[in-house]
Amino acid sequence: MTEQKIPFFSSKPKPEVFDRQCNECHHCCKWLFYVINDQVKHPGKPCFYLGDGCTVYNKRPQSCRDYHCAYIQGILPEWMKPSLSNLLVNVERWGPNNEYKMLRAIECGQKINVECLSWLIQFSRNTGTGLIYQLSSTWNYIGPDAFMEYFKDHILKAEFVNPFMIEPQLDTPLQNTL
Repeated sequence: MTEQKIPFFSSKPKPEVFDRQCNECHHCCKWLFYVINDQVKHPGKPCFYLGDGCTVYNKRPQSCRDYHCAYIQGILPEWMKPSLSNLLVNVERWGPNNEYKMLRAIECGQKINVECLSWLIQFSRNTGTGLIYQLSSTWNYIGPDAFMEYFKDHILKAEFVNPFMIEPQLDTPLQNTL
């Protein structure tokens, strides 16, 4: 019996069909932040519509239709399927007119492993693709100069906002208790 290819629906006018399928994975349904039908779905919590699969797949919300899994698109090697690597990698657009593609790697309940991170960094360098990856819940950026310049403000905020350097706002003055 051959596996039927289900179109990956997106906001694009024509659905794309990829060789790879989600099957039992569903990591995007568990680890992405979404607002679905005015309800917030937090990372680490399963989607409200997730049963043995998506119970509303053919009528799923636009935010789900717009998710572009790099594994499904054949960008990642087989061993980096989200259900095997505990890492979601999605394709996003960036630039003044969203004309460039980048990858965003999101940890799924555990720290990204060194093999996955090494592969992603090497892919970024070899292809000139921007990469934003999560490592122990901190966002990191790597990519060509134009990518780094575009995200400079985000990078500076993430790297240089030190909560220990912010003066505390106290309701009452501290008293000397010595």
